[in-house]
Amino acid sequence: MTVERLTTTLIGGSNGTATLCAILGDKHNPRNNGHTIRVVTRSPQRFFNSNSNNNETNNDRNKIREWRCHEQKPLTDVFPLPFLPTQWLTHVGAPHSVFGYVEGEDVSAFESAFAGHCLDDAGVTDVILLSCPVNAHLPLLRKVARALYKLNDEGKLLSSSSRRDAPPILIGTLYAAGSFDWACRIAFCVEKPPNFKGWKRPLALFGLKSFPYLTKSLKPGHVTLYGRYPDLTVAVAPSTRSVRAHARKAIDRILQNADTGKQMRFIGLSSDVGGDGSGREDIVPGIDGGDSSCRSESMADMADPQNSIGFLMATLNSTNQYLHPSILDALFTDENTPEGKIPDGSIEWEGKPTPLPLFYADGASKPEAARLLTAIACGECFVIIDLCEKMLVPGDSLNPISAHFGGEPFGRFAMTFFGNTPEKVAKRSLLPDLIFKKGNSGGNALEGAKVGPTTDDKVNLKGFHEFMMRFGLVNNTRLGSVVAPCYKDPETGRIRPKVDTRFFVDDIPHGYCIYLGLAELMGCDLERDLPEMLRSTRKLQHWMGKEFVVPANQTVTSMGIVGGARDVKETSAPQAFGIRTVEELRDFLSMALFGDNVSARVERKIKDAIVLKGSDDDATIMLRAKL
Repeated sequence: MTVERLTTTLIGGSNGTATLCAILGDKHNPRNNGHTIRVVTRSPQRFFNSNSNNNETNNDRNKIREWRCHEQKPLTDVFPLPFLPTQWLTHVGAPHSVFGYVEGEDVSAFESAFAGHCLDDAGVTDVILLSCPVNAHLPLLRKVARALYKLNDEGKLLSSSSRRDAPPILIGTLYAAGSFDWACRIAFCVEKPPNFKGWKRPLALFGLKSFPYLTKSLKPGHVTLYGRYPDLTVAVAPSTRSVRAHARKAIDRILQNADTGKQMRFIGLSSDVGGDGSGREDIVPGIDGGDSSCRSESMADMADPQNSIGFLMATLNSTNQYLHPSILDALFTDENTPEGKIPDGSIEWEGKPTPLPLFYADGASKPEAARLLTAIACGECFVIIDLCEKMLVPGDSLNPISAHFGGEPFGRFAMTFFGNTPEKVAKRSLLPDLIFKKGNSGGNALEGAKVGPTTDDKVNLKGFHEFMMRFGLVNNTRLGSVVAPCYKDPETGRIRPKVDTRFFVDDIPHGYCIYLGLAELMGCDLERDLPEMLRSTRKLQHWMGKEFVVPANQTVTSMGIVGGARDVKETSAPQAFGIRTVEELRDFLSMALFGDNVSARVERKIKDAIVLKGSDDDATIMLRAKL
């Protein structure tokens, strides 16, 4: 059997990285032959044996820690219920090389990992995969961009292939929430050197809509994988058949789809769900006679070459960003808090069966969590999804964003069956009619109103969906053991949330705030149209000591509730990047992902063309002759 080589560089020292090191480094699985794994992290000691120098990057295989992953495999990932049979598997493996970096301008660790300056002898990396919290995307992408620009200038990105048409280096994330492509544009724009003229080897971007693993590590060298997400949907850019084919091959291997039987689906205008279906036609140049260079791309791909719609779909349909805050809000709100006062986040937990609350088993079981989740996810987020689709997707026949709404497949089916798709919920909210007919007189009950339709008005069978959400979350075997992010206050004995965990620092500024920011720039009244999300954001940011939106007791300036907030710069809301109108958003989404200004490059070619050399008279004569 021919062994195909693949080199993957994992960025970040997360539990996801440890899981992949164990699974992909497992030598007992023949599918891992030829797959080289490198890790770049600011905590390299986590990946070295205890007798190694903790402050030193070390590529000696004898000193790199081996990871043991215990994987819980339910009968099905779609319905992981506790009464169904479950088995456990064990994976044991290690990365081939580990590189440590420190905060600052130095990116030598990234350069070494990408160029292959290490003992694994696997050459230039093929895949750069971020396995990190969403809030780390932009700072890490800036380091990735800085390293790639330098290697590109030195001609070191082509060393693994003698072909000038080498496939693109894939840059991706296991979780594309928080506008991953927006962060990529900003990173490669800010880090672009003045002398940059183009990439000597192409780059491509990808991001998964949902993090594929639920995993936890409680001690070095050991990680538990409680389950895999059932639905693998991926955004890829540029939107071409050959890039999709290349990405499919690499991502399938990284996510072990041949072993699990899972199938990956692409998202965007050419998706077979909500798009025109042309994304099914993947072509690999030089294989089976396929050659994308002599075949035109589909109209859908040409309409959105950066696949901005696909990445926006991954951002808006990420379930964590409204699942986690809704449970946090309900779990850490003391029911005895006086009316009109913001709870301080502390709760009593004496006499409970566990030392600390379980996030889903205890938090999701609260009726308030289900009420908030239904009101925010269905009653408010669905409306913004529909508005974004109508404003940004060309034509009226495609729905590539809203077709992937909701969480797991069963939830999407139930919502659709009872008439709660984003388009139908939005219609009942009355907002699309108001937003798209601004300037027309009268005819909309929202015009001039301070209060909009309730969740009962917008969501059919609201009580049924609240019950199903509680039942599904509390009885999910993947989720049952997850401990809430909290600690026991030594002074009061009460339980308080840890506000520096990703449940807060990812899902509020890079989740809720994106929705609120998009709604604000589209002309929504946040107090009227997204009251539950706004109220919850104000409560949770109070616990964090932040101001991502203007507090309820402060005057709102012309900058808006989001745009005028003190800490908006720490969010991924469009206003954080200076974007305040739909037109500015469209312009931003038309930017190149990797700093390559095609127009400027073409202009240079025209100016340097031989037809324009010589005197002005000669040039004029030559041009006339051509015409």
